[in-house]
Amino acid sequence: MPERCQLVKYGRTYEGKDLQYLVITSKENLKRIEAIRQRNLALADSRATSVQRADEIAASAPAVVWLAYCVHGNEASPSDAAILTAYHLLADRSRATAEL
Repeated sequence: MPERCQLVKYGRTYEGKDLQYLVITSKENLKRIEAIRQRNLALADSRATSVQRADEIAASAPAVVWLAYCVHGNEASPSDAAILTAYHLLADRSRATAEL
């Protein structure tokens, strides 16, 4: 399912390990993921985005959901849950999952 997901490196730990997140979305949204990211950032900054512009963005932009797993390095089960969640979102062919 590489056409519906993208692994993004966003930094490094103090031990030099990569910090990454996985984007899962539609093929169409993945093609414009940077524009979606920029619009989401605009919603977070009320100093630079008027209420009217925020309303326009919120009405037309896809929802962004951040699922954070493994906030502590010694936790094993959240990694398993993250992989299972990603697998489900990418492999399940049900209409309900596709709408997510």
